[in-house]
Amino acid sequence: MMEITNNRGDYALAQRLASNQVRGELDYRSVLLESMAVEPGHHVLDVACGNGAFTLEFKRLAADGRVAGLDGSDELIAAARRAAADAGLDIAFAVGDALELPHPAASFDRICCSYAIYHFPSVERALDEMFRVARPGARIVLTGPTVANNRELYRLHELGGSPVRTTMGREVFQSAVDAYFARNEARMQFTEYLNVVRFPSRDDFIDNYAVTKLFLDNVAPAERDTVLSRLRSMHWPSDLAPLSVTKTIGVFIVWT
Repeated sequence: MMEITNNRGDYALAQRLASNQVRGELDYRSVLLESMAVEPGHHVLDVACGNGAFTLEFKRLAADGRVAGLDGSDELIAAARRAAADAGLDIAFAVGDALELPHPAASFDRICCSYAIYHFPSVERALDEMFRVARPGARIVLTGPTVANNRELYRLHELGGSPVRTTMGREVFQSAVDAYFARNEARMQFTEYLNVVRFPSRDDFIDNYAVTKLFLDNVAPAERDTVLSRLRSMHWPSDLAPLSVTKTIGVFIVWT
């Protein structure tokens, strides 16, 4: 199974998701909340919750249900706790490891792992842990990029002259999760959504590329300014002329 390194404390990811939400055609928030189907009284776990943006949404829906959020970043959990306190919401945020969830077996009715599982050292171990803490009849929702994700950014990266040296999330997410469910014969549903994100100018397009893992993980720091300057000044092919990026979002819903 392919794995990629942990991406703890990734504020660039939060920036990208926010940009995609504002500029994109798809309302990812609504897709995730509909997939989770949280109801009053549900116990909910948000694995790799980041700054808690969705965890707060789950708590509002769960009402008196217990809601917990876990992330490997001290900074992001601190931000999540501040957000919950400001909103007057009682959420149990904790710094922890998704491969060793600090929760008893059969604790949760809903488990979410949004744009994260492919960053873990072991996708299989993370899924084992989610199934362990899920109650019978629970729902687990996993989201991430599919293999066609960001094809325009890969084209731009190619123009910049930098090879892709690291394994990216789009090469890991769907294949790793599919393989796990095939072995375990889980009951699941997979849906792919398209989100076309449009940019008003070439500079905005390049600025978006400059905060992606594709750029940060594959272009050496000493070369970054040169690559970006080259892209700003060179002639772009017609396939990049629309100044848009197609996000392909995979959503797995699994029932225990």
